[in-house]
Amino acid sequence: MGIQEADGFLFDLGLSSDQLAATERGFSYRSDSPLDMRISHTTKLSATDIINDYPEAKLADIFYHYGEERKARPIARKICYWRKKEKIVNSQQLVGIVASCFSRKSNKHPARKVFQALRIFVNRELENLSQTLEAALNYLAIGGRIVVIDYHSLEDRIVKQTFRKYSGPNFQIITKKPLTPTPQEVQENHRSRSAKMRVIVRKG
Repeated sequence: MGIQEADGFLFDLGLSSDQLAATERGFSYRSDSPLDMRISHTTKLSATDIINDYPEAKLADIFYHYGEERKARPIARKICYWRKKEKIVNSQQLVGIVASCFSRKSNKHPARKVFQALRIFVNRELENLSQTLEAALNYLAIGGRIVVIDYHSLEDRIVKQTFRKYSGPNFQIITKKPLTPTPQEVQENHRSRSAKMRVIVRKG
């Protein structure tokens, strides 16, 4: 586009409310929709492909590393058992299988980590975040700032490590600890409860 530098970048990571409400993509574990999870239709691999074709060990690895799911192995085992009987093609099929691996009721939905893991893996979100942050830092003008709002520990780890990598004579981290929403903000916007904001400025 011919842009040499920018005065600032704002990254609000994760899915928008509209994307979560788009039932044809299967992002939400609360609706009965096709198990797709591709943010862009140019992405070849869908969540359905992964759930039905990947070996048990690979599924467990995805759930553990991208969803931090402690029950990754039993969930993967159960998915492989049920997909032999019937192809898993919609979100509620997967929700039912995952929920059956949990005996205790919790305030948090049992499938949330598996859905997060699949979405991140399908869309290569962590790799894209790392590459985009590096590019933004290189395009940032002197005095310019990068503000990142993230919503889970995997994203936050990448942001924190990238900012620390660049911190020095040319860049200063403004937020030694990430900013988090106030109780009032969480009450008004429940989805903000896990948000963290980090800021870095270019000095030279």
